Amino acid sequence: MFTEDSDFTLLLRAVFNRLTAERERGTAPRGQVRTSGGEGESGSLHGDITCNLRVKLDSHRLFESRLRSYIVRHFRLTMSYSSKMKSKLLLNELEARGYKVCTVLNTGRSGVVYECVTGKQKESVAIKIPHMDHNNSGEAGILRYLNDKSNIVKCLGEIIHGDSEILVFEKLGVNLEKYIQQSCCMPITFIRDVVKQMGSALSALRRAGIIHADIKPSHIMTDKPKHKPFPIKLIDFGSALSTSDAKQGSTLGTIGFMSPEIMLGLPFTQATDVWSLGSVQELDFSRPDIDKLEVIGSSIYPPICS
Repeated sequence: MFTEDSDFTLLLRAVFNRLTAERERGTAPRGQVRTSGGEGESGSLHGDITCNLRVKLDSHRLFESRLRSYIVRHFRLTMSYSSKMKSKLLLNELEARGYKVCTVLNTGRSGVVYECVTGKQKESVAIKIPHMDHNNSGEAGILRYLNDKSNIVKCLGEIIHGDSEILVFEKLGVNLEKYIQQSCCMPITFIRDVVKQMGSALSALRRAGIIHADIKPSHIMTDKPKHKPFPIKLIDFGSALSTSDAKQGSTLGTIGFMSPEIMLGLPFTQATDVWSLGSVQELDFSRPDIDKLEVIGSSIYPPICS
């Protein structure tokens, strides 16, 4: 977490030097000058002093290491406690607004999504509460702009609490990752539906000048997995950004679905989302009994391949 030349290390050394100076001010023996004695006695004295210095140096290093571990552990515990307190306050705010929290749907890098019910008809919604170092304001702004776009999750509203925004979404069914795990493989017709609808979602993002930056199977959800066409929606815009904010070297996305330019720290554009969608398709096509090229071709150009 910290480098040797960091301000944190310098602070540790300053505290350590202060403590050791105070400790030895009253306990260190006064120096004695020896005016007699042979060469053997002088060598013995020099050896004793060297040995004592080594013992003290090892003791100091051990003390510094333990002090560093203590402060880091205390910092982590403090952050964890603060995060739990923030989540508790936001959950209390939800209950005060008439939402009943049922279960945790997902935990991501920017927040926790809960399934809640509200109203007399017990309508199910998905509510995202931000982590300690997030406030959902960026995601809320992007979703306001995309709220009427097809194949993108619908944001039903926002709840402001302090400097944090709680986002209320429509409740969807299962994400693509769980669907593949449960069914082992997707029917080819469903794969075609996913490609077409995700293409529609990416077109909406391109027109809006937005990069999702974290497209993967767990961020693609379906509301009715047994219906045809296979309806899907793109979710989780916690890492999304405008094309003007795309900075070289930004670490975005998930390993396995990142584009090469993101992984290499090169300049990137909206094309990174297309690469991620291609990686999702590869996962969908992970079946030894089909010709992947033929299926891809029939998905994109059905009149030609049929």
